Amino acid sequence: MELYPINGSYKNYLSITFKWENEELNNSFIYDLYISEDENPTLYKSNNELSYLTASFEDEVKPLYWRVVARNIQGSSKSSQIFKIFPLDEDMDEIPDHIEASMCTSSNKSDTDGDNLSDNNEIQLGTNPCNSDTDSDGIPDGIEYQIGSDPLHQDSGTIVDNFNESYWESYVIDVEKQANLQGIKEESGSALLDVSDNDGYAISGIVPESDDFTMMYWVKSDLLKSQLSGSSDSSLYRRSYLGINKYGREYARYGSHSSSSATKPNLINIDEWSHLALSSDNKGVRVYINSELVYSYSGKNSYKQSEFALWFGALNSEGFALHQLSGQLTDIQIWRRGLSQKEVRKYMIEMPNGTELDLQAAYDFNRWRGDWVYNNVSGRYDLKLVHGAHLTEKVGSLDSDSDGLFDEVEQSLCTDPNNSDSDSDGLFDGEEYQSGTDPCHSDTDNDGIEDDAEYQIGSDPLVPDPNEININLDESYWSSYVSYAAVQADLEGIKEESGSGLLDVSDNDGYAISGIAPEGSEFSMMYWVKTDAITLQLSGSSDSSTYGRSYLGVSRYGREYMHYGGGYSKSSSEPKPIKAGEWSHLGMTHNAEGSQVYINGELMFSRNYDNKYKRSGLALWIGALNKQYLATDLFSGQITDVQVWNRGLTQKEVRQYMAEMPKGTEENLQAAYDFNRWRGDWVYNKVSGQYDLKLMNGAHLTEQIKKVDSDGDGISDGIESGLCTNVNDPDTDKDGLSDGDELNLGTDPCLSDTDGDGIEDGFEQQIGSDPLNQDSGDTNEVLDESYWETYVHDETEQAIEQGIPEEVGSALLDVTDNTGYAISGIVPKSHDFTMMYWVKATEIKTQISGSRGVTSSQQSYLGINSRGREYVRFGKRGSNTSSKPSLIKENQWVHLALSVDDKGIRVYINAELMYLYSGDSGYVPSKFALLFGALNSKGVVESLLRGQLTDVQIWHRGLNQKEIRQYMVEMPNGTELDLQAAYDFNRWRGDWVYNNVSGRYDLKLVHGAHLTEKVGSLDSDSDGLFDEVERALCTDPNNSDSDSDGLFDGEEYKFGTDPCHSDTDNDGIEDDAEYQIGSDPLVPDPNEININLDESYWSSYVNYAAV
Repeated sequence: MELYPINGSYKNYLSITFKWENEELNNSFIYDLYISEDENPTLYKSNNELSYLTASFEDEVKPLYWRVVARNIQGSSKSSQIFKIFPLDEDMDEIPDHIEASMCTSSNKSDTDGDNLSDNNEIQLGTNPCNSDTDSDGIPDGIEYQIGSDPLHQDSGTIVDNFNESYWESYVIDVEKQANLQGIKEESGSALLDVSDNDGYAISGIVPESDDFTMMYWVKSDLLKSQLSGSSDSSLYRRSYLGINKYGREYARYGSHSSSSATKPNLINIDEWSHLALSSDNKGVRVYINSELVYSYSGKNSYKQSEFALWFGALNSEGFALHQLSGQLTDIQIWRRGLSQKEVRKYMIEMPNGTELDLQAAYDFNRWRGDWVYNNVSGRYDLKLVHGAHLTEKVGSLDSDSDGLFDEVEQSLCTDPNNSDSDSDGLFDGEEYQSGTDPCHSDTDNDGIEDDAEYQIGSDPLVPDPNEININLDESYWSSYVSYAAVQADLEGIKEESGSGLLDVSDNDGYAISGIAPEGSEFSMMYWVKTDAITLQLSGSSDSSTYGRSYLGVSRYGREYMHYGGGYSKSSSEPKPIKAGEWSHLGMTHNAEGSQVYINGELMFSRNYDNKYKRSGLALWIGALNKQYLATDLFSGQITDVQVWNRGLTQKEVRQYMAEMPKGTEENLQAAYDFNRWRGDWVYNKVSGQYDLKLMNGAHLTEQIKKVDSDGDGISDGIESGLCTNVNDPDTDKDGLSDGDELNLGTDPCLSDTDGDGIEDGFEQQIGSDPLNQDSGDTNEVLDESYWETYVHDETEQAIEQGIPEEVGSALLDVTDNTGYAISGIVPKSHDFTMMYWVKATEIKTQISGSRGVTSSQQSYLGINSRGREYVRFGKRGSNTSSKPSLIKENQWVHLALSVDDKGIRVYINAELMYLYSGDSGYVPSKFALLFGALNSKGVVESLLRGQLTDVQIWHRGLNQKEIRQYMVEMPNGTELDLQAAYDFNRWRGDWVYNNVSGRYDLKLVHGAHLTEKVGSLDSDSDGLFDEVERALCTDPNNSDSDSDGLFDGEEYKFGTDPCHSDTDNDGIEDDAEYQIGSDPLVPDPNEININLDESYWSSYVNYAAV
């Protein structure tokens, strides 16, 4: 038989037609076809009636063997010989054509993608035969295979050990050789990378190596969407890209930190050039748009080197091009260090020449060779354009104002293309970019000194340094600037002016800059302010260090907001004296002993330890906080009478100088600005005699409305409206001093007794006492008596003149429904002392009578605590026990006594000993007199009683228990030895209570404290003790002799024996029996001799008992 295809032929296995012919065969034959890879082929199809068969063997790649067997119905058969056929491989790439038909490869081309690897080789290697660059790193697979790079994974930045160069560099060198062989010319011009009409981008071989890195470029986009340049790994720490987002802001990441802001301003606009820069170093990450900082992170960015090189016009996301740019791009720079803002400004305008230290790549697209762009640093064409990316010629540029910046660039910057000096600082815009200063801000470093002036005086316009020393003139740069500004004002003919002005920041974002930087712990700052709204508004400066902060202002609660070193106050509590639209005076004073804040002369905050201020070098700003030369927490309103001192003022001085500005010659006064003299934007300092306070950002002076003083007290109505004083009353507090005089003296014009010692300020001023410090117990040298006694005499005379009658009755001191108390002139002089009184409290809480001085040794008080026990201290010793029994109950009378002498301290409740300390109390007299119903704590009233009090006694010796018992039930008559004061509240005159010892009305009731008549008392058992008293004691109000010792309970207290214990001294002889036989019931003496009977008291008691 004749067979087709013939033996040894090549066929496309997709479709093969097998034919056979033999003249001996006829229609009576059927055919069996055998086809397989075996040399003895197996049956493929039987009973085929035709003499041909078409079949497909698309899954086979090996040679096929075939033959035909003819059979007739008689059973005769005839077999052909076996033929061998081969799969067709027209391009001889060892991949049969029928296999290539189902692939992307060409059956007519052995190297479909032209990468110098045959299709079959690529399949064996695992590379893509249809993509010349399988891993998309820009290097063809064949080249990668040839140089030892991995064509399946991006490693273009990996260093080739043998050549000390990266695979990319090896590739670049090879491409240059090929270009030379092929005659591809080098070209130059003024071009841009254009990816506006294609899906292209540019591939570099650069892989950032460390935290030290900068990438920047100019870009003009056709639309706003995420468009990035750089590379991205699956690891967050291996990402380095920079671009724009859909909000027209930066989209950047380097290592662990990123920014994709949606906030305004949206600096990037469609079809406008914008400059983007990403800078990283060990200080952190910064992103700039048009050289303006738009994102900053301070700290380690934790960047880790990845395998993926930087692409421009697209993000290399693990070999895939994402977030592709649609637009144009130029002036790409890569640095191996983080550039400063100054350098970003400089190099965004003027491309580096390629020799700069740490510069890795600079592509201005002005030289190219084929699809390769020249790198000014490496001197090679090492940036590859792919997928249609191409260069477009730059349109001719115009510089209308001849400032060195093209108009097209200026349109995307903050500068004016028609003004060569946009910020009017004396420097051309182009010069500013080249020098690194801001052409749109006359004071780049925001330290108050214009850029050109900084050059003139020798300071650095990029570093805020107004308080650094100008070594040429041995003064601060601010002082040099003040002198320079004065000279310029003379040259420009700016006149000095005077009037009655205020600093006005109500309609602007302005403030005033001084050259004053606080030096240490000694400091005061104060000023008047009228704010439009109660929000956080500060004046001063703030460093990153807590101890370098010095500011004072208004909180959102209408209270002070202060920080100086370690001392600060940000109170939200009442009172809230600062009101919108009203004048308020703020003052803070500091020294090594502590910090104080005053509002309108009233103490709002005090801290009694060193503020530990550390000099920051930051100057004080007025009307805003200088937060490392950024203005924050701006005032909205008006400010005047700013004062700065390099010592801590007293409250007296704060009050004095808040009313009357210092003259400027006062010691330690550093600055005084009343805003009544100015020259242009400069305000006169009464201390320096110079115009050294500069108004910024629209801050200006407004004329003060003519001052009106309706009551003639020396304080204008405008100021008084913000104070506590009455604009129509010259002596608001009726203390004999006008409001103006009080502010000058430092006393409180709204409080008749500033120091709280009970003597009005006017009278203290008159008799030579100090109205600012309690000294009522001090001696009036003129009259040889205490100031309190002088005051008592005068009050007595006034009462007689006014006809105030003396009254008598049975009364109690009542402070139940008020915040009052009683003031005495008594200051304990030594450790020989007793204080005692009866008290009935409506609630059990800390309630004390007495005084507390400055030191721990100057304390003398007695009261109750929150646990119903004694709260007492004398000198350095005291008791505040929480143990049971809790003897003090609500609404029950209780007797408290404190007794001190050289033997120690004793405290009694209801004459029972509660506390005993044997030893020296360490008491040192203070200046603070005793209060009753409250504690005089260094002039501040604390721990007020809520209830009633009576029978107050003060002795200047320590009473014993017998005397305590005696005088707690029977008030002394006033003639007893060492008795200093006895107040039974049964005689009074107005608000003054009679002292049975001095014979004068010398206890003063204040703040609503008053006398209440005693309710008639019942003595059910007629023992001399009222039932109400007995209920607080151990005695039985229905048993006249509670301990059945033969003595009435009342008698026992008078005698000093214990009415609840029949044998007080516990010697076995009852108290009454001791009286009968002549022994002492308070001293155990059974074996002492009864001299009357010449026998022991015990023998006498035995006989008495027998009788």
